[in-house]
Amino acid sequence: MHHSDRHGFTLLELIIIVGILGVIMLVAVPPMSRFIISNRLAGSTNTVAGDLRYARSLASAQRRSYEFRSTATGYSIVSVTPASTVLTRSLEPGVRFSAASDTARFYSFGLTQSKVFTLQKDGHSRVVRMNATGQVTGD
Repeated sequence: MHHSDRHGFTLLELIIIVGILGVIMLVAVPPMSRFIISNRLAGSTNTVAGDLRYARSLASAQRRSYEFRSTATGYSIVSVTPASTVLTRSLEPGVRFSAASDTARFYSFGLTQSKVFTLQKDGHSRVVRMNATGQVTGD
């Protein structure tokens, strides 16, 4: 009687396992990439909304005008008088403002201009809205 103490996988078993894993990856990768895009947009939207609130609170607390100045890939919060940059931030990789540049001014008495900032990445978009009283919401 011959008894085999064979350990490991045969080549056929290994090919079957790799094939099954390949099919699972084909099914899982597209939803995962959409999740990553959505997550980056959501993170950028929350950061922009928070920094807009910060700019408004600076203007109100220090009784000076501040501006939120966006570029395609980032933004700055700037004190108007005296001129100085308070904060500069880049957006997540691949996330861009839809307008190449835009400015929102926060006046020393706490009010601002109504503005809408749209962030985009790979055909997806999210919006940050700010009304004249400085209330900020993100979609």
